[in-house]
Amino acid sequence: MPTTIGDIPIRRGYYCVPKKYEGNEVAESTYGYGFGMDKARYRHHITRIKVIDFTLRNSRGTGNPRGNYEFHAWARKKRCDDSGNNCKVIQSQEVIAVASRGEGKDPYDMPTGSPIGLITFYCNYGDPTKLRCESWVNTSLDIFK
Repeated sequence: MPTTIGDIPIRRGYYCVPKKYEGNEVAESTYGYGFGMDKARYRHHITRIKVIDFTLRNSRGTGNPRGNYEFHAWARKKRCDDSGNNCKVIQSQEVIAVASRGEGKDPYDMPTGSPIGLITFYCNYGDPTKLRCESWVNTSLDIFK
């Protein structure tokens, strides 16, 4: 995926929650682990790779304290009249893609590839225990028009 910081692969990756924390979103926010499309899908409910693609291509990657890059965009939910020409934004949500161009090293010895690429993609609600994006985020970026 060409971006402002170079190519960022979107690998399938994996996502795992220890059995004793399944169904507990607060515990999952601490103990769930993984990377890539599987983490975006199963942890954050981002089901469309085009949403991630749009964010990576249309956002400037900035470094974060962990040495990765963050790409920010805004998903906008719209309500349109019957003609589809007059639309109003009724809800906005910041989304963030986190990626690395570094070596793929995983603490659980899972294969990651190199560079690791997409680590995760999530909705920034300002609450790290709120993991799941609302379903409308998957169809709200302008890439679908």
